[in-house]
Amino acid sequence: MRKHLKMKVALLLMTAGFNTVVWADDPAKVVAEGYDKLYENGEITANKLLDLKASALNYYSENGTWPTDITDLAVDGFYYGSYDTMYGTTVSGVVDGNSYILSVDVLKDSVANYVASFMNGTTTDSTVNVQFGLPSQVPVLHSTLSRVDDGDVARNTMETDLHMGGYSITDIDTVTARALVAQRADIQNGYIENIYAQLINAPLANLTTVNSTTVNSDVVNSDRIYASVGVYDNGTRVFSPANLPTKADIGLSNVQNYGATNSYAGNSTTLYATQNAVYNSHVYLNNLKLDKNATAVNADRLDNLDSSSFIRSNAYDAVNANTRWEDNREIRLGSGSDMRLKHDGSNSIIDNYTGDLYLRNRSGGREIYLQGTTTGGQKHTAVMVDSSSYVRARLMYNSSTKLYTDPNGVTVSGDLNVSGGHLKVNGQKISKDYVDLGRVMNFSISDSYTGGSSNVYASQRAVTRAYNALNSSKLGKNEKAADSDRLDGIDSSGFVRTSRRINGKSLTSNITITKSDVGLSNVRNYGVTNSYTGNSTTTYVTQRALNNAYKAALSGGNATFTTLWESKSGAGYGDLSLNGSWRGYDEIFVVGSHDSKKDIYTKTFTEEEYDRALQVYLNYGRSKSDLRFHLISDRSVYWAGYFSTDRYFRTTAETDGVMYGIYGVTMR
Repeated sequence: MRKHLKMKVALLLMTAGFNTVVWADDPAKVVAEGYDKLYENGEITANKLLDLKASALNYYSENGTWPTDITDLAVDGFYYGSYDTMYGTTVSGVVDGNSYILSVDVLKDSVANYVASFMNGTTTDSTVNVQFGLPSQVPVLHSTLSRVDDGDVARNTMETDLHMGGYSITDIDTVTARALVAQRADIQNGYIENIYAQLINAPLANLTTVNSTTVNSDVVNSDRIYASVGVYDNGTRVFSPANLPTKADIGLSNVQNYGATNSYAGNSTTLYATQNAVYNSHVYLNNLKLDKNATAVNADRLDNLDSSSFIRSNAYDAVNANTRWEDNREIRLGSGSDMRLKHDGSNSIIDNYTGDLYLRNRSGGREIYLQGTTTGGQKHTAVMVDSSSYVRARLMYNSSTKLYTDPNGVTVSGDLNVSGGHLKVNGQKISKDYVDLGRVMNFSISDSYTGGSSNVYASQRAVTRAYNALNSSKLGKNEKAADSDRLDGIDSSGFVRTSRRINGKSLTSNITITKSDVGLSNVRNYGVTNSYTGNSTTTYVTQRALNNAYKAALSGGNATFTTLWESKSGAGYGDLSLNGSWRGYDEIFVVGSHDSKKDIYTKTFTEEEYDRALQVYLNYGRSKSDLRFHLISDRSVYWAGYFSTDRYFRTTAETDGVMYGIYGVTMR
């Protein structure tokens, strides 16, 4: 971000071998114009493009070609920044013949024109394109500067430092620089309305009597900066005797205040090595080591063994001693290491990665055996390839053949047990259907006639027993039962006689039981309702009515709105710094609109809904910084990002949206 240092005295820039006075426009005009946040981001993007351009040119100088992918700049150490912009977009690069093109979408046409103006770029709608040619040292034509404007910006653009050898550059209209570096900058009587630079760097910057309207610089880097009152940024005091700067204020918070040493030996983590230390280490190693292509005095020996003791990879060698391969070390065969043999410490393994695996015995009439050893130490054959005038397979049990192939199929010695499958004849499973008994159930048989099973057959004996039991236990058609003095098998003593009474009421006729008779005299005979509304005093409410009333109470009532962030004129971009934590409310209420400010969009969400959405997003393997949680969302209008803290919403994407307010809602 370019800082605006407002100074009220004229400036005279004087450097060793460089004396010039730079005049600029009316300071009031510059201050009035200001810098919109959007355009400040544009300047940051322009600086990023300039850095990437310099990195690409250095890459070409080192490699003689442009990077195939723009990320190669960071991979090969030519660029240490990010490719992402403040607009949520990413810078891309492409080779175009002998030139290279950097492109980035800044989301607005006006911002694209603004960014392109920094480096003579072009625009396509909201996209900025910066095209540049080969570094200056490639063709001889580009090794000199043009005295006139021939349309090729590269012809009068320096791509290296300009050393004047103690001489001056005079009669300069405007100085625009990324850095002003001087041993001493005494600014006394000169009148400079505007200084545009990303860095003003001097051991001593005496600004006590500076009378300049505007000094625009990303960094003022000096051992000492003198100002009678203080240093101001856009009308606000930045540094003063009571508010001294720190190394973090100048972007060097990670730089440690370590000393330097010329020695390359030692293990200190709090010393920087000088160039001299690096040079001495290089000289030491250069004298100590052989050149890459040099031949050692014992080049024909390894571990003091003659080369004839080793197996060569490019010659036919005979091995006359055992070789041992450690556990999990493979013997790999084939140019693609397609066959591998190893022992993993417990088992021996043969792996094949390409084609089929053949185990062949080329000795005619001889067999192939697969054998194992029992826990008792007995060795037996399990599989044998039997070779004579024909080749057949044998499956064995303890070296005894149980199955072998023959011209007609297979021959089995012993029983054939099928478990977990089916025995088939001519492809058809042998079952009751095969023998025309498909409707006969496979039920067991029982001699008992009791029980209610529907999947058990009754034997002839069971039927006989049932007949005899019924015949002996039932009365004849005209016989009188032995319990004829019973009713439904219950003795008469089991019935209530009509002489009995209930609450004084005789049972000789029908009686009416009232609620008083059962102890409910105070209970009203009211109806029930599922509605919780109404004023009836003669109706009971159901459990459903109570549940509906509870839910209505939760969603209704008075709501208290707490302003977390608000802009009555509306904000069209940027992050949102909240007045307090957005958590702890019943819900969050957001108000926004389109850039045209014709439509109003609202959104509500709870703390739990946001956390659940974030967790689902993280489950995809994505980073929280990539999240686009929409505060405004309607077709082509949206405002999205994520809460980096409970008090800060970082905007990652915004299109044609205006934000008015974010409020915490408490239901009462």
